[in-house]
Amino acid sequence: MADRGFDLEDVLTQKGITINIPPFLGNNRQQLSRTEVEQTRRIAGLCIHVERAIGRIKQYKLVQGVLPITLAGLANDIICVCAYLTNFFPPIIIDDSYSSPNF
Repeated sequence: MADRGFDLEDVLTQKGITINIPPFLGNNRQQLSRTEVEQTRRIAGLCIHVERAIGRIKQYKLVQGVLPITLAGLANDIICVCAYLTNFFPPIIIDDSYSSPNF
């Protein structure tokens, strides 16, 4: 997923990756079609969950302030570890069809 204005499609299609970008008005169009409006709503609903997940990662004190230059080489690793730890939180979306295993 990406917001409007990100021109990544060329790079991603070469790697076999599809990208979902909400439709936007262009070429002097006055409004979106019904299908485009529905697609925009669907993508926006999913973007909310992505933003929530990013917000969870940002809760770690280590990534809330300025990262010292001495840790610049580890910045990617730090973000990855925070993201991995976030996976242990309860799910953002509760799916009623999911049944937890009995341990």
